[in-house]
Amino acid sequence: MGSDQKPSSALPSNKGETASEDLWLPVNETDPGASRSQPVSHQPAEPFFAVDDFTPSPARASVLRLDLLRQGWAEKLALAFEREGERGAAFLWAPVFLGGGIALYFALPREPLVFAFPILALISLLIVWRARSIGVMTRLSRMIFLLALGASTAQLHVRATDTIMLPSTVTVKLQGVVERVGRRVDGSARYTIDLRGAHAVWEVRGGGTRPERVRLTARKGGPSVGVGQTIAGLARVGPPSGPAFPGAYDFSFQLWFDGIGGNGFFLGPPRLESAAEDPPFSIRRAVNGSRASIAETIRAVLPGESGALAVALIVGDRSGISEETAEHLRRSGLAHILAISGLHMALVAATVMFSLQFLGAVVPKFALHYPVKKWAAAGALLATAGYLSISGGSVSTQRAFIMIAIMLLAIMMDRRALTMRNVALAAFVVLLLAPEALLSPGFQMSFAAVAGLVATYEQLIRWKARRQSKPGTAGQKQRLAALMLRNISGLALTSIIAGLATGLFAAYHFHRVAPLGLIANLLAMPVVSILVMPMALLAMLAMPFALEGWALTAMAMGVGWVTAVADHVSNFGLRGGIGVVPQSTLLLGSMALLIVCLSRTWLKFTALPLALLAFAMAADRKVPDLLILENANQIAVLETNAGTGTEGGTGMKLLKPNAEKFAVRIWRQAYLPNADKPPKAKRGSSDFQCDAYGCSMHTRGITITHVKNTARLFEDCRLADILVIPYTMPNACGAEDAPLVIDKTSLARNGARAIYIEPGQPAPSSGTKIGRIDVVESVPAERPWHAHRFALDDAPKTVFAARTN
Repeated sequence: MGSDQKPSSALPSNKGETASEDLWLPVNETDPGASRSQPVSHQPAEPFFAVDDFTPSPARASVLRLDLLRQGWAEKLALAFEREGERGAAFLWAPVFLGGGIALYFALPREPLVFAFPILALISLLIVWRARSIGVMTRLSRMIFLLALGASTAQLHVRATDTIMLPSTVTVKLQGVVERVGRRVDGSARYTIDLRGAHAVWEVRGGGTRPERVRLTARKGGPSVGVGQTIAGLARVGPPSGPAFPGAYDFSFQLWFDGIGGNGFFLGPPRLESAAEDPPFSIRRAVNGSRASIAETIRAVLPGESGALAVALIVGDRSGISEETAEHLRRSGLAHILAISGLHMALVAATVMFSLQFLGAVVPKFALHYPVKKWAAAGALLATAGYLSISGGSVSTQRAFIMIAIMLLAIMMDRRALTMRNVALAAFVVLLLAPEALLSPGFQMSFAAVAGLVATYEQLIRWKARRQSKPGTAGQKQRLAALMLRNISGLALTSIIAGLATGLFAAYHFHRVAPLGLIANLLAMPVVSILVMPMALLAMLAMPFALEGWALTAMAMGVGWVTAVADHVSNFGLRGGIGVVPQSTLLLGSMALLIVCLSRTWLKFTALPLALLAFAMAADRKVPDLLILENANQIAVLETNAGTGTEGGTGMKLLKPNAEKFAVRIWRQAYLPNADKPPKAKRGSSDFQCDAYGCSMHTRGITITHVKNTARLFEDCRLADILVIPYTMPNACGAEDAPLVIDKTSLARNGARAIYIEPGQPAPSSGTKIGRIDVVESVPAERPWHAHRFALDDAPKTVFAARTN
């Protein structure tokens, strides 16, 4: 071996690698001229420390292993986030954080300062703009910006809404212009009345608040008043009702954003008045007039339940559907058919686009020289816009229109139509235009279903692209069978995915799921897609020529099949009631669903612990012992086994068994989901012990009393633990050992009550009587949509002094 060659022992063991230069050093590093060809001696030197001195302890070894594991997971996590960012995850999550800011604003205990959230959004935006690289601070600033933008948008929308709502119930002589009419199955009608302008009349003894719009019900037998006509009469009008129990849906919240300041009914038949002059033109009134005219035409051709369902599918008016049919549709999982959403919009757009493409292809010369597909997409866009206008413009319909419009515009621009980016863009636009829609069941269920379906089919497309396609050699019968199997399996998969995605929100808002929904959808949805909706579209096109009869008759055949499926499935015996779902379950489950739908890497598996935790929290719910309605007209005592509904037959004892049926039905759905409906009680009967002065019941070691007459108020204050008084009497019992007094004003201000009684504790020998009672209010804080409730604090209070010995 020559002196200019390295020894073979120093060569790398792996082929293709070069030897390390660190193994070849000069013999004398102080001599620059020393040869580097002389190898360093590998003779081991005497160590300064023994090897055993560097052996880590078991505890330090565990720490080192955990540190290495943490570094490994940190690298994997960073790589996963990088891959998610490459596919545009930031854009997909933008509406999620925007919605988070909106939810944060509506959940605040009080109204924030006007410029608080806008200033926070501006600061975070400046940080993002000045950042030189995308790091943790930049990502955090983007998240804060979207949260602050969502809260600012919601606050701006709230401040722009100036609905005047009644603070209390009044008897009023009124006159106004009808903006909307809903015909019910029992012959009654519900009118939305505009009270603005010189033609309006609002006469109340002693004056008071005058809302701009009210919604009143008139019994059957009165005149038929249409949209745009003037109606007058004596009515009983009050503020829109709040939640039936803490955590329930707040009806007054949405009505405040809709501009309706009062609900009530006419005391007798209303009158049709001839106004001195026509009211000013209103786009809303014109659209509602067209919808009412279409509904009357449909009812003339299809009377009864079929006509009511056809009206609901075409113009979105569900007031004519009987409660029995609506309940069957809910139990069978087919209630989504009544909500005009993505399915209806997609069918209308597909029918119009296919028809226009077919007409364009009839003339080959025209089809070869002009973009028929783009023109068909433009025609479908106009058709869906018209459908949006006549359908009532609900949140689900708006979402569906925006989604379909984005898809059609993508086709017109030669882009891919159905993507998760389009879903995110539609959600972003809807939240900016109507931030309050985030809290509605329609928005949540609609976007959950669409996101789940798009994510599933995107994954199927990716799996299909990985497979090598082979030329088909099957015969015509085999291809036809494969086509039918693919369509059936696609429909089944769509029903499963949509049911799973919307099940959480249906359980939270409606306290039920549809266990046989897959079967019902497999039997009904092909008929809806092939017969019902195409005939509905043809009926609308033929209606100007008075030729809609044949199309509506064919549509009624399909509607009859759907109702028959709903009846059979709902009568099978599985009700699907699950009761109240905690809000924590909704939040965790929603986050798990978002992670599954919006992630493509292994990060989607992080949704599993969230889903399990949400499922575990769903079982941890507490049933109240007492429920008190906000008008003090109904009290429910839930028995010990009220969650199963087995004790006492119904599990619920009512102050007035035949009163406030709507609220009682909500209570039963929430806390007695699968209990049998109790038989109708005799008029004037009560599960309480009643006399001329009030009603009382002893339960769970306490006595609850509902006062009718204040003549024995002192005795009631002495014996009762909870005293419900339907009058304004905040200091009724003013003693040290006083009961919990819930009077009319406190109920009207803070809404319905849920009362929890701690079990297993003896009554206190001293102090107040309410030491074992926990009271939860449904309206705990004053916000703009509840400001009319707290205006009652300025009203004069009637105080009845309790008698003393």
